Amino acid sequence: MKIDQATIEVLKNFSSIQTNFAATAGQPITTISNSKSLYVTCDAVQFPADLAVLDLRDLLSLISLCDQPYLDIRSDRIFIKDEASTKTISYFFADRSHLIIPKRAIDIESVDVSFTFTTEHQKLIARASNILGTERVRFIGEAGKPGISVLVGELNNPTANSFTFTIDETPSVDFTIVLELENFKFLALDYTAQFSKTRVAAFVGPGIKYLMGLEKSSKIGA
Repeated sequence: MKIDQATIEVLKNFSSIQTNFAATAGQPITTISNSKSLYVTCDAVQFPADLAVLDLRDLLSLISLCDQPYLDIRSDRIFIKDEASTKTISYFFADRSHLIIPKRAIDIESVDVSFTFTTEHQKLIARASNILGTERVRFIGEAGKPGISVLVGELNNPTANSFTFTIDETPSVDFTIVLELENFKFLALDYTAQFSKTRVAAFVGPGIKYLMGLEKSSKIGA
């Protein structure tokens, strides 16, 4: 299996969420955070054989030693070969039963609120949260009123510093959505943000989907 830079970037993103990694032959790859609060599925990347990796960061570091990496996946290990040289690396698999990996597929059941969430929106939220030291972001919309307000700041402290901007879309229902910023570990892509009354959020990008729960203070509709 040749491994290109796009696949490397997806795997790097996965390693920032969970160091354990497992794949099933011919299936979309998935991962889940230690807290189980963030689940990711990517059908843009599939492996031709099963594998189970204790530390994905280590595997990626070894792959980076090769200019043109090729993965020869066996039953108990991966041989990483450099097609541009004689380099060969042997990397043994872990016991899948000892890994923190998704046990089943997760998806959003219904979509009650949806809007575009761009890389620029992500950058603004990340910069503001780093400066303010806040852990949550709030999205507020009023049915029929242009503009979705995005608030980064301490939600329960009216005297705390905050940062706001507006997403130029008009919602069809009233909503206040609160999310934990520790789950904002996206690839740099534009997404469709989807939210359900069942308190699930999905950020859907090209070939990849991130799912997380809404905070209890979130509300959609009357």
